[in-house]
Amino acid sequence: MDATLQQEIESLAQTQMKDLKLRYRELFGEESPSWNHQHLFRRVAWRLQAREAGELSERARVRAVVKF
Repeated sequence: MDATLQQEIESLAQTQMKDLKLRYRELFGEESPSWNHQHLFRRVAWRLQAREAGELSERARVRAVVKF
């Protein structure tokens, strides 16, 4: 992970909920059903890392959704 991405993720931990929900909408293209800050932080951080490293295959995505 590059330093810029790491810094962005670290700053997310201190982000206010309304701004975190806005970032979620930008990344996922939909509103977040959650109002849990830790959950949103993890989802946004995961999405940022996934975009940098490359998205999951369709098969892996389906498996991840089924397990949750």
